[in-house]
Amino acid sequence: MAGAPPIGCHRKPARRRRALPGPRRQRGAPGARLRPGDGCRYTGGWSPLVGRAGAAQPSPGDRGEAVTLGCPDRSPAVAPSADRAPAAAHRLCGKRPHSRGEDHEKHFHEIIRKARSSIIIHSTFVSLKAMEALLPSLREAIAARGVQIDILWGHSTADGAENSTSETIEACRRRIVDLGVERSLRLHSFTTRSHAKLLVADDGRGHFHATVGSCNWLSTKFQAFEASVRLTDPLIVADVLKCLSEMAWNSTGRWAGIVAHLAGWAHNVERQTSPAGGRKLDARIVLGPQHASLFETARDDAKERIVMGSHRLGAAAETVALKPARAAIAANAVDALVLYGRASGPIDGGQAASMTLDGHASGLKVRRVYDPRMHAKFLLWDDGDLLITSQNLLSADPVSPWAEVGIHLKGAAVAREFYGRIGAVFKY
Repeated sequence: MAGAPPIGCHRKPARRRRALPGPRRQRGAPGARLRPGDGCRYTGGWSPLVGRAGAAQPSPGDRGEAVTLGCPDRSPAVAPSADRAPAAAHRLCGKRPHSRGEDHEKHFHEIIRKARSSIIIHSTFVSLKAMEALLPSLREAIAARGVQIDILWGHSTADGAENSTSETIEACRRRIVDLGVERSLRLHSFTTRSHAKLLVADDGRGHFHATVGSCNWLSTKFQAFEASVRLTDPLIVADVLKCLSEMAWNSTGRWAGIVAHLAGWAHNVERQTSPAGGRKLDARIVLGPQHASLFETARDDAKERIVMGSHRLGAAAETVALKPARAAIAANAVDALVLYGRASGPIDGGQAASMTLDGHASGLKVRRVYDPRMHAKFLLWDDGDLLITSQNLLSADPVSPWAEVGIHLKGAAVAREFYGRIGAVFKY
């Protein structure tokens, strides 16, 4: 990893040796890196945003809680000091899952309204209509509070829309120029080629939060069933920023501009501290190809249930997802459920129906859901393991680590709580 640039350093790396973030020496030291696979302790909060809920509301059991996070093999990582006190605010959002798809929308506008310094948005898709709807809020944040906003994107439009990527982005940029906010609202011209959906912003009180999940913030109509996790711990927020920096670097090849800005921002954020308190969870960032191993973990560890959700059901489903689920049924008689929104790629309606029948014969329930439209991507098993991600778990099998970003949460009742919310929305 000698050629990898240290976080916070503006030295251009040797591209031929570029890989995932490597070892760090010590938290807070510029240039320090953690050896791939090393465990690390985070502290902070998480808050799932689930479904088509109305106004985000706290659960009756909300309280200050702690989160202990670990790093996956070859994931971005930081190593805090051993005496760092765990702490978090744990709040469940979306208590009305049968209402309209407003929980993510309200969360998004709350982030913009509270920010006082910086917002970064990574949306796989960007549409001019969605940008037009958002521009008044962004313009107000810039004019009233001097917020700096950066937008990164993976594609511009979804599923055969008429405008090309370049046309859509250029139209959005012209609109930003027309409003005279191009210095503070930067829609970057390059694509990250990533399917990740990420938000990072300050909360108006000097702390930074990150949101990771399934929502395409700059193209959605906020009507589908989505799942996202809000993270408040400065160390994992810093790792999300490093992911964004890596995505930008892989596209530009330049250790300058937005790449260096994000890396420096990550270095500053990870030096912040969290208040002490409460319950502990284990969690880790999950990148691209790392998702597949979690199906194997669920297969081997599940004793009661496995539930997975995906917008798309494609050719990769059988090998990556369905086969491990059937093995878990055979070994431990678990209850296994697959929820998806639409068939994709070479899988047509007839083949999807055949998968449903084949699954029924082995005890695997495969269900297509229509109302609300399924766009969430998740995997849970038993009561204590939950993955929320950008990856279509039943159709995608990415090679690039930066193609997808998810969060694996592990702790008492975290999966059971999420499973209860799914059951309140879908009938299966």
